[in-house]
Amino acid sequence: MFERMDARNGQQIFKFKNRLLCSRVNPQGEAFEFIESQFARLEDVPNIFVVGLGCGYHVKALLERLPAKRLIVISANAYLLNQFKVLFPIESAMIEIIEVQDLRSFTESALVKEYVTKFYTTLVFQPATHTEPEIYSSIESMLLGRSEVAFRWLAQLRGQMNAPLTPEPIRILKGGALSIKDILFFESQMECVRMTKSQILTLNELIK
Repeated sequence: MFERMDARNGQQIFKFKNRLLCSRVNPQGEAFEFIESQFARLEDVPNIFVVGLGCGYHVKALLERLPAKRLIVISANAYLLNQFKVLFPIESAMIEIIEVQDLRSFTESALVKEYVTKFYTTLVFQPATHTEPEIYSSIESMLLGRSEVAFRWLAQLRGQMNAPLTPEPIRILKGGALSIKDILFFESQMECVRMTKSQILTLNELIK
């Protein structure tokens, strides 16, 4: 199922069911380009959930580019997690790793419950999610509050269950992170029977 191979630059990479989990040419270069493309929304957030481990180069690049951040890496594959610890022992010791088997194991994780009460953002390197796309997609949705279930889960953990939440702001939210600031804003808007797009701010607008 997994195939270990060398990229053209000599770095070790992996395939899963014949799908590459990172660049076949220069995985480290690809990882740095990806982190640079996301840098603007990552630099001011102290905690970053990284959904999917893959070949691990995006995690290494993130640590090098933003060493002061707290990284919480979600891995749904024991083989890749073990390979990451072998290839990147120093980096492994610098991050929090949450190994999951399904969505329930994610939502019930004590470490997850701790960090979703803080200000965080979510980073997804898509090739790294090819191994368990449904699990990773569900986890990303929970972290971003993309459904009423997800939004209520976040609100409960943050002690914000008194507000009569509706799914409308969830559909409009486009930011890459969901913070307590979002929930407070949505709570203040709940007096409106109907909310329009002009009344809902994305996270990027809230933090400017």
